[in-house]
Amino acid sequence: MSLIAHTSHWLVNVAYVLPFVGFLVWLFITSRRERRKAAREKLEASDA
Repeated sequence: MSLIAHTSHWLVNVAYVLPFVGFLVWLFITSRRERRKAAREKLEASDA
């Protein structure tokens, strides 16, 4: 029974932290995408 109790505590903590981690991942991906887009536009502008 102890294993189930510990598992449920871990699941509650993960459920509490998961939205924050998901937000950080989304923020990281979005910032990388924007940097790549800016670099691509800069390269295209210098080629023209």
